[in-house]
Amino acid sequence: MAETFYSCVIATREHAPDPPSRLRPEIPPWLDAQLLACLAKAPAERPNLAGLRAVFSAPPSLASTGPAPARRAGWGGLAVVALGAALALGAALGYRPSGA
Repeated sequence: MAETFYSCVIATREHAPDPPSRLRPEIPPWLDAQLLACLAKAPAERPNLAGLRAVFSAPPSLASTGPAPARRAGWGGLAVVALGAALALGAALGYRPSGA
């Protein structure tokens, strides 16, 4: 990573960008290639709008591109269960049969 603004400008001008899949491995190869093409240094090497529309309007491939990315364990499921338990407990404690 560049340390100064000037070194960042020079690095941007002289070096090709890293593929996005380097940071996000779940990016499919076809999208990785399109993103890198859009970042080409020479404008003539970049895809035109018609080419991009053709790529992105094509139906997605049903072929597997590899294993699905691992899901992160989160607190969301536990929070839903805890909320449901709290509501059930509140309903049970607040229930008064009619006629009592």
